[in-house]
Amino acid sequence: MSEFVSKDGTWSIAVTSPSRADTPVLKIPNLTQGNVIRITANFFGSPDSGFYYDVKSTNNDVTAMSPTGGLIQGAGGWQACTRIVFFKVTNISSQTGVEDADFEVLFSQGDLDGKGRLSNFLLGGEVVSTVTAGA
Repeated sequence: MSEFVSKDGTWSIAVTSPSRADTPVLKIPNLTQGNVIRITANFFGSPDSGFYYDVKSTNNDVTAMSPTGGLIQGAGGWQACTRIVFFKVTNISSQTGVEDADFEVLFSQGDLDGKGRLSNFLLGGEVVSTVTAGA
């Protein structure tokens, strides 16, 4: 089953340290050990000098299997930004053997100015497979 969250419209960002910049958090429920989750972040960005973004899980038992970050840089204009990241549930801390995980996109300044605008943000995810031990 797929889960999605979104935010419509256009808003300004000015970040120094990592921040969600008023974007929503995606919750994927009922995960078990070995689940592989595909998370897709899609939005428009219009930078001043630029900013970085990073797709993250807030659950320490869920680790990234592919690159998670990107950057938007340049002088004006809108850029379409899409990042697809695969995560794996490496451990289950819950006694029930099932956990939920939250995913978010963090925006940061880095060596750029961290300022710009975002528009029509979408964050979606789904469990795409389960890897068994030893695989």
